Parts: sequence; C-alpha cells; structure tokens
Amino acid sequence: MSGPRPLRVAYVPLHLSGYEAERHDVVARSSRALADLVERYGGSLLDPIDPIETREAAADAADALRASAPDLVVVQSASFAMGDLVLPFAEAGLRMCLWAPDEPRKDGPIPLNGFVSMHLQAGVLRRWRRSGSGPVKWLFGDAGHPWFGPRLATTLRALRGVGRIERSRVALVGGVAPSFLNVLASERRLYEQLGCEVAPYELGPVIDEAERVRDGARADELAAEIAAARRAVDDRVDVSDNDVRDNVAVFIALRRLAREVGADALAVSDWPLFQQRMGLHPGLAFSRL
Repeated sequence: MSGPRPLRVAYVPLHLSGYEAERHDVVARSSRALADLVERYGGSLLDPIDPIETREAAADAADALRASAPDLVVVQSASFAMGDLVLPFAEAGLRMCLWAPDEPRKDGPIPLNGFVSMHLQAGVLRRWRRSGSGPVKWLFGDAGHPWFGPRLATTLRALRGVGRIERSRVALVGGVAPSFLNVLASERRLYEQLGCEVAPYELGPVIDEAERVRDGARADELAAEIAAARRAVDDRVDVSDNDVRDNVAVFIALRRLAREVGADALAVSDWPLFQQRMGLHPGLAFSRL
C-alpha cells in the first residue's frame, strides 16, 4: 500500500497593462499566500509563471503545464485580463480554479478589477470551451478571506483523495455474488475513469486461512479486546463468543491478504460462501477492517 504523491499546484497570473497589479504587488503576495496553503496540505507550487497578457502566452503556458501535469492550476486575474486567456488551460484538460484578489482600496478608480475579469472568464468557459473539460471552481480574496482559504482547502483535500484513488489497488475477493447483476462493474472503465486497478482473488483460500488462525494467539487477543468493548456498553451488542471468534479469524485472514498483495482496499463477497463454509456473515470483520 502506498500513499499519494505530494500535490503539485500551478499558479498562473493573468493581467492587462494599465491596471495596478504590479503597483500593489499582487502576484508576489498571491504566490506566497497560495504556497502557504498548499504546503499546509503536503503539496508545493510549481515554478512561477510570468504574468500573462496575450492569448499566445497563455497557449504556451498551457502547453508547458500539460506536459508537467499538475494536480491543479489556479488561474488568477491579478488585474483585469482578457476573457479568452483561460481557454487554452481548459482545452489542455487541466483542473482549474479561477481566482480574483480583493481590491486594495474601496474608493476612486478601480485598481485591479479582477472580480469582473474572473466573472467574464467563467462565462467564456461556460459558453466557448470545448466539450470534455471539467468543472471550474472560483476563489475570491486575499489570504485570510473566507472565500479563498476555506474554499481552496476543500479542493486540496479532495485532490488528495483523488490522488489516492488514481494510484490505488482494489482486491476483489470472491467476485460478485450470484444474481447481483446491478453491482457489476467494468474493471477497464474503472481504470480509465479513476486510475485504480481491480485485481481478482479467490475467497476460498481466505476462508482456509481464517479456519487456520481461528484458535491462534492473535485471535485470542482480538477476541478479548472485543469482549472488553462489549462489557463497556453493558453487553448491549447481542452476539455470541463463537461468532466473534469467527469474525476475528476472517479479519486476520483478509488483512493478511491485503498486505501480501499490496491492496489499498478490499471488495469482498459476503454471500454465499461464508454462510456455506462458516455459517456466518462477516460484518464484524468488515467493520473492523
């Protein structure tokens, strides 16, 4: 079993000359705020990209990012920027957030106008991007703003989960129960869509192992631990010692299989072989796993 690789996030600032992004140090401040949050979730920013003003520069940057395959691209309107600059990033198939910083002052001429720019770009993506590119999330504000940090943190946590799934191995133990046609799934499609591998294993050897370890020292230890937990709730869980012992044995056997084959998850048929050979439902074992 292997953990996910660290998240890799790209920061892409867009701007238009004549606005005040450079004067207010928007790119440097935003880069620091983004890096701090990404590092908090075990990731890092890719090398900085110079502020982009033209469609040609946006296309070059999108090509480079497609090659480096970051987990997320945060496209910021450091100031107002042309609406079509976001299209190359969407067409490159990159996961995207659109980000507008807060205005540095609240009166006089608008110094950045990034919110209007982000709104424009979101509309362009909705109406003009090619089919197949995914959804886009918006962010607003500087470090500490409730529409920046918390919203991005949710996305980073989700991407960590995606990273685990994309490199995971699922052990399918015992196959699908007879007549349960509605839960059949294509292993090829799961790999294409999620990146996870499904590896089939027979259930019979698992039950053989459970029967072998049922009366061993490890089973004694776990059965005693569960008995203590039952006493702590006044034995309100009505299950026999024999059923506990059988489930403990199944737990030990399944966990050994997972470790031996490097499985990140188990999908185990709970019927009918467990009932035929052991006379039990392995729900306790599954919950313990």
